[in-house]
Amino acid sequence: MDRIIAPYGVSPTGLGHPGYPGHAVSRDLPPKTGRDYFRALRRRWWLALSIALLVAGVGTLVVMRMPLVYQAQAEIEVVPPQFDAQLSVIVETAAHLNRDNTEQFILNKVAQLRAKGLIDSVVREFEPGDPAAASALAADLVAGLNSKRIPGTNLFVVTLDSRDQDRVARILNSLLTTFGNQAYADGSQGINASISKATETLDQLRRDLTAVDKEQSALLATAPYFAADGRNILEEEVFALKSVLLQKKVRLEDLVYERRLSEMWPNLRAQAMGMDDPTRQSMGQLLAAKQQLQTQLEHLHRTARNFRADPYVRVVSTQLKQVLDEIEALQAQSPAGGAAPDVASMSISRAGEEVRELEKTVAEQQLELRRTGAQFQTYLGLMKKREQLEDLIAHLGENLVKFRQVSGTLKRPVDISQRATTPLKAARPNRLLGVALVTIFGLVSGIGLVLALESCDRMVKAPEHLTMGLALPILGVVPRMRRHAQMCRGGHLWTPGVPDSLEADAYRSLRASLLGLERSDEPLVTVLVTSAKAGDGKSTTALNLAAACARAGERTILVDCDLRRPTLGALLEDDAGFGLADVLRGELPLDRAIVEVPELGNLDLLPAGHLGGVPIEILGSRELRDLLALLARDYHRVILDAPAILGLADGRMLGRLADATLLVVRSGSHEIHPLRRAKEALEQSRARLAGVVFNDLREDLHHWSSDYHSRRLDPPKRSKESSDGSIRRRLPAPVANSNSPR
Repeated sequence: MDRIIAPYGVSPTGLGHPGYPGHAVSRDLPPKTGRDYFRALRRRWWLALSIALLVAGVGTLVVMRMPLVYQAQAEIEVVPPQFDAQLSVIVETAAHLNRDNTEQFILNKVAQLRAKGLIDSVVREFEPGDPAAASALAADLVAGLNSKRIPGTNLFVVTLDSRDQDRVARILNSLLTTFGNQAYADGSQGINASISKATETLDQLRRDLTAVDKEQSALLATAPYFAADGRNILEEEVFALKSVLLQKKVRLEDLVYERRLSEMWPNLRAQAMGMDDPTRQSMGQLLAAKQQLQTQLEHLHRTARNFRADPYVRVVSTQLKQVLDEIEALQAQSPAGGAAPDVASMSISRAGEEVRELEKTVAEQQLELRRTGAQFQTYLGLMKKREQLEDLIAHLGENLVKFRQVSGTLKRPVDISQRATTPLKAARPNRLLGVALVTIFGLVSGIGLVLALESCDRMVKAPEHLTMGLALPILGVVPRMRRHAQMCRGGHLWTPGVPDSLEADAYRSLRASLLGLERSDEPLVTVLVTSAKAGDGKSTTALNLAAACARAGERTILVDCDLRRPTLGALLEDDAGFGLADVLRGELPLDRAIVEVPELGNLDLLPAGHLGGVPIEILGSRELRDLLALLARDYHRVILDAPAILGLADGRMLGRLADATLLVVRSGSHEIHPLRRAKEALEQSRARLAGVVFNDLREDLHHWSSDYHSRRLDPPKRSKESSDGSIRRRLPAPVANSNSPR
């Protein structure tokens, strides 16, 4: 017994235990890879196909029941309000039509296709007496009318969708024709309104000009000094009188100066006989004044409108006459001989009188000028206003004439470039494309559902999951067992029944893994086969492992330790009913309880026996320890079929008695967490957990068998040796080693 149960802390077989170098901390399952999802598709192809067929069927039914929609297509050109190219250079009113305004006009005009009034007019044309049909047609027009601009042009493709194949083209053509006529009428109305407004403005300007003329005429009647060209005659006369007055004053000062000189130097005259005397000097000045006044009269004669009635002309004429009279007087007072009269005094006296008269006249004229200044400013304002009105009237009249000429050359705002024709086939739905799309959608839905289920599925389906999740070695991988007529014992015993099958190879590989764990000084005799939960195939694994050992020449006994749900007796058709429980109660000798398996000469079976009144605690009794020690001396292999681990103490008690424990895991039956709990339970019981047997593998068998492709389709072959039930060969009892009980 000491050979079977080693003290805690010693691992003679090199098996991993907590706290020892061979132990590894378990980790979570690896993330899903593309390979996992591909396995899921292969495993659940029927689900993906069912979803695809369901979705495709429903989608096809919906597509086939969809009504046919026909589409009529036409092309229109929207022309902005621009003038003819040959006349646009002379029309200044077209300068404000920039690109932004043109673009906005085009967009606004196309948007009017959905105007309620336009749609109502078309509806009245096609449905004049049926309100319900008219309402339906209006709704179809609003919902099915679309327009799309051709890039870089003013062309628009207008389409109309309708279920009425016969009328859709006629409705669209009628709509576009009405739209074009309405747009042209709106444009013509705008042009006429502009012309009317311009004519009214021109008439008003002309009336304003007439009123200004009347006001100007009334002002001229009350103020005779205002000329028609905007000059103030009184102001010009005052300016002329001031000029003459200045000349007179200069002349008077010269005369006074000459007289003073003659009085101071009386002999100077006699000495200067050869020079000009004062009379001659006065004559020269008078002749110069005469020449200046004559020049002014000639200028006034060329520029004045009414020369004879002009007051300034009369002033200049009067001055010229005075100068001529003075010249005649000087000529008359200059005798040929004798004493000369006092010409200087006479000249000074006359010049003084003239200056005084001119000063009086200038003062009177300035007073009159100040009195009429306000009227003159009003007169100037009227003249400026009249000029502005004349310019506006001329400019507006010219533009109005040009606008009337150009308005006749404007194009229609909306031109139908291509009219709609009756569609020959429906625009939508494309039933073939729809069926294809729903089929593809069904396939995608089915595949997506399978992938989603796989993403949410945390079941252990691959041996690699165990190596990462439990940190235990995989001792064997058993494929999913097939049922075949050549297999014996209810289809569970593969090794003798079909020795050349993949399943038999899997169990032989499991035995090879056990041999690799053995030491030369301490073989693994007692092997416990258990699982986390019932139904993982632990009994089948124990049976076939025992058969593999027996076929290899090892004397093997298979003990059914599952006192809750014994199955080995039924599998091997043991009808006696005696077994382990009877031996432990002392009611039956061990030799009578052991059953020989007829197919394998080296394999014996110890069934569970009669379980009535047997407590579960008997599995941990000293009697069971002694029994296992006895079996270990008589057999090379003692295979124990134990109950499941989770929730039961049976397997944990048996684990302490075995040299090695195998944990059987069925593919797709557990998540990693219950397997971890089973492992922890065995480790807490100091069971020597050798590794995991992955059972019922359904995928990637070619990765675990080099002979998979050559034998996976071949029927199993029954060996001659297994068919001969009389072959039984007992090996000699193994030599007891130092650890065997005495």
